[in-house]
Amino acid sequence: MKISGFLSSSFIFAATGVLTEPTLERGAYLVEGPAAYGNCHSPMGPQGPMTDSHTGAGGFEFHGSWGTVIAPNITSGEDGIAEYSDDELRAMITQGVRTDGEAMSPPMPFGSYAKITEEDVSAIIAYLRQLPALPMGGGLE
Repeated sequence: MKISGFLSSSFIFAATGVLTEPTLERGAYLVEGPAAYGNCHSPMGPQGPMTDSHTGAGGFEFHGSWGTVIAPNITSGEDGIAEYSDDELRAMITQGVRTDGEAMSPPMPFGSYAKITEEDVSAIIAYLRQLPALPMGGGLE
């Protein structure tokens, strides 16, 4: 049976995520590594995701059977996650539920994120909260 790299990584999070409190280092590792947030939540340039100075700014368009979805800004600013509580972010990440109660659209892999530990989710949220505030799309529109 073949398991995708991302899905198998989520099992590693759960198996190895023994933390007493979330750390920014752990959050950076997860967001920039196995969880690959930058691949979706950073604008795309000619060489792929612009994760240098635009990490988390959103704006990447996904086209699929569900329609067109634009990845939101997940930086710390008003265009991003500033207005969301940690519990709201946790529900979005692990359950795919927006603050209005509506389900998030694919391609958000919340089913895989639901398998990570509470400590790792907290580390991810802490890391996202410290990302520099950027306008949607990093001001590239």
